[in-house]
Amino acid sequence: PNADGYILSSSAAGVRSWIEIPNHILTSKTTDNSNSLAGVDEILSNSVIQAGTLSTNGSWFEVKVVGTTASNSNVKSLYQKFNGTTLIENTTTTAPNGLRFVIHCNCMRISNTTLKCFSTIEFDGIAPQSSYLELSALDLNANPYNLDFVVNSVSSSDVTMYFSNGYKLDF
Repeated sequence: PNADGYILSSSAAGVRSWIEIPNHILTSKTTDNSNSLAGVDEILSNSVIQAGTLSTNGSWFEVKVVGTTASNSNVKSLYQKFNGTTLIENTTTTAPNGLRFVIHCNCMRISNTTLKCFSTIEFDGIAPQSSYLELSALDLNANPYNLDFVVNSVSSSDVTMYFSNGYKLDF
């Protein structure tokens, strides 16, 4: 079935079947546009990091979001959030006009209660930004956490997300 949690797999012989997404893939979504009203946060990509996903110290996840902004002078705020906490936001280039963007976020489990996250955002290589954030008071073994790409813009289709991919590694 074409449903959340499944991907279409194909063998070398051309046999295709729906299989569950491997646990190392956190999120995979393609093409979405902002459609919200001005000043309203809109989630374009959401993934839930299930309890126990980052099961050992040193395990980490990476998320990459790629897209473009409309060719206008509207303010466009883009955020990558972990359970509501902003990991990175475009504070340098606040009104990107017809620019492509790439967001990278890497978070490593230091302990069951702590993640260290390093994130970057670029608009066509103009004024790249980076952010380091330590998240604490978590319970990664027992609680699920949301990972969201959020947009707040002035008009419909100010931001187009081409894809959002995330995966985890255990050591």
